Formats: sequence, structure tokens, C-alpha cells
Amino acid sequence: MGINENYTTEEQGITPPARSILPKAIRDLLIVRQLNLRIKRTQIQNLQDLNSISDADIESLSDDSEENRKVIKDSWPNLKSPLIILFCLFSSAHMTAQQTVLYTDPAVDFTNMVKEYDQGLYGRAARSADKFLSSYQDPQFEQFQLQAELYRLKSWLHLDKPGTIKEIFNFADFHQPEVVAQQAIMLIGEDAFDRHNYEDAIKYLSKVNADILNTDERSARSFKLGYSLFIRKDFENAAALFDEARDVHNKYYYPSNYYYGMTQYFKGNYAEAIRNFELVAPSDFYKDYIPYYITQIYFNNKDYKKVIGYGNQSISSPTVLNKAEIRHLIGQAYFETGDYASAIPHLAYVNQHSDKLREEDFYQLGISYYNTGDYQKAIPVFL
Repeated sequence: MGINENYTTEEQGITPPARSILPKAIRDLLIVRQLNLRIKRTQIQNLQDLNSISDADIESLSDDSEENRKVIKDSWPNLKSPLIILFCLFSSAHMTAQQTVLYTDPAVDFTNMVKEYDQGLYGRAARSADKFLSSYQDPQFEQFQLQAELYRLKSWLHLDKPGTIKEIFNFADFHQPEVVAQQAIMLIGEDAFDRHNYEDAIKYLSKVNADILNTDERSARSFKLGYSLFIRKDFENAAALFDEARDVHNKYYYPSNYYYGMTQYFKGNYAEAIRNFELVAPSDFYKDYIPYYITQIYFNNKDYKKVIGYGNQSISSPTVLNKAEIRHLIGQAYFETGDYASAIPHLAYVNQHSDKLREEDFYQLGISYYNTGDYQKAIPVFL
């Protein structure tokens, strides 16, 4: 089975990546607001004060019921992120002062923009980003402004807006050497990857300085650049990139190990390939792909006992892929060991279900019939 260039990322078992952690952050923020958590600037002056907050401090921040205070206290370790606290500080302070003309509700506006993007409403998301950028210009919202700009840019990419790539590079040049500049360039590469334009994906993802990205972003860049090179059959460089991502337990863990194993398979490093295929066996998606390649490796190594044992175990699964090819390998393994009676069901199955048989395949089936005394079935196979 060769390389399938038509696989989508979903078919490879990859959930399309959320290119920002902000949707989760905003959801957490809304939980805090719903519980009526009011962080006062007189109590927490800056982010460095976070680590000193005690349970008593948390309880004092809410005028809610005892039940709500307990939920806040239990949830606090998961909510204590800089983005959430920034938003709590700033929106709480502005709302307390009743400054609602300029600052209507940044959390809601940002959340709506993200929701529109996630729903594929890219035109609306771009307009919402424009609105956010014009409405919340206070320097305190700088990080959210940058993220809103990224959402606008990637919405434009989806809309094929002319000049978007130039706009992204202008944005990146302006913000160098900050991480947001690398995130912006990565948008172009990821968009090309999603469109199966692997040459452009290689071109732009190669420009990203992965050293300053966070762990998940580095994994995404390594896998997508590696896969693009894999499609080009540049297995050496693809393997190096998959290797960067295959030890990180995130959404790219199984895909990176699978395709690293594939690079080793094509390079003839069979022991390393099997080790990586076995790592992805727990994956609901890849577990159905790997049996064929492992069986083929055993056959290439002339380990016919393992071909028979592992192969028969694999085809017992109703969902395993390439079942005819696996049965072909099993039948040949039985033939090579002289167990002609056991070879016949598999070789006959392949004879009935494959239109790409070699002369050798007909020969093995005919000889198997002959050696088991079934001469009437052997004769037509030889004709």
C-alpha cells in the first residue's frame, strides 16, 4: 500500500487543530463571571500576586452563596492563567466603574468572534475582529488585540482575500521577534497544508522559528511540515520532523509515531518501524492500518511463523484494513512452510478478490491444490 496523497487530516485521525488556546480561556472566564467573581485591583495588583492567593482570599472575592464560593475555590487552580486573570482584572475594573460606552463586554465580543470562526463563518468572524480591534484599544488589552488580529488574518485566508499573505508578513515583520510573529507565518503554512498544497506548506512552515513556539504549536508545525515532506517522499527529513513530535502526548502523538514508523518502513529499518507501529496500536484509528505493514515486515524478514500468527490474529478483526493483502501474505507463508492445506483458503480468497495476480500467485495456488491431491481444482489454475 503506497502513500495516499488524498488523505485529509481527519482521515489521518487528526482532529483539526484549534490554532489558539483562547476559546478555552474565554470559556473559563465566563465561568468566573457567572459565579460573580470580582477580582479587585486593590487586592491583586499584577500577575505576580497570583501565586500568593490563599483559599481565604478566593472566598473573599465573591459575594455569592457558600456553594458558589466552594466551586470557585475548587476551580481556581484550573482558572489561574494569565489571559483569564488579565481579562478578569480589566473587564471587572471597567464594569465596576460603569464605563460601558467604550468597553461594552470584551469577553462576550471575543467569544462571539471565536465562535463564528469555529463555525466556519469567516466573513462574520473577520468583521467581529475588526469591531473588537476598534472597540478595545486600551493598552491593557494588547494580548487580546494581537489574537483578534490573528483571527482576522486567518479568516481572510479562508476567504481567499487578495493580499492576505502580504498582510501576514507585514504583521510578522512588525512584531518580530515576538512569538506572535511566528504564529502569523504559521497560519499561511497551515492553510496550505489544509488545502493539500504541500509545496507551499513546506515553503512557509520552514520559515517558522519553532524554538519560541509552545509545545503544542511546535508539535503541529513538526507534524505538518514532516507530513508534507513525506508526501514528497523525502523520508529522511520527514523522519527528523516526526521524531520531534512523537514523544509529546498530544493530538499529534499517534500521527507522528505512525508516520515516523512509515518512514522507517520505506527506508527498510523494519525493527524501528515495528516499534513505532506498536506504539500506535491503542489508537482507534491507526490500529486498523498497522497490521498490514507489520505482517509485510515479517514476510520480508522471512519470519513466516510470525506472518501466520500475527496475520491470522489481525484478520479476525472486522475493521482491519487491507485484509486481502494480509491474507495473501499468510497464504504465501503457509506455502513457504509446506502447509499447503492451510495455504489454500487464503490463496483462493486472493484469487477471487484480486485483479492484480502474478504468475507466481497462480502457481502457488495450483501447487497447493496438487500437493493436497485436489487435481481437478489444480488443472484450471495452471491453464
